Amino acid sequence: MMGHGTADADKDGRITAAEFKAAALTRFDKLDANKDGTVTAEERQAAKKQWRETRKQARENRAAAGQ
Repeated sequence: MMGHGTADADKDGRITAAEFKAAALTRFDKLDANKDGTVTAEERQAAKKQWRETRKQARENRAAAGQ
């Protein structure tokens, strides 16, 4: 899900159709690992795995900082 911080390019508190489309295309480009213009199930799964690893590391970093 895109948050305001990502899609609201001009930071005015509103997301225009153009801002939404630009954010969606940016996300698509990140998912399209081999840059062939399509996103496969494998690319989606790889992105999901990477996101989970990133979140896990962030949790571990926060926990270590709190000790």
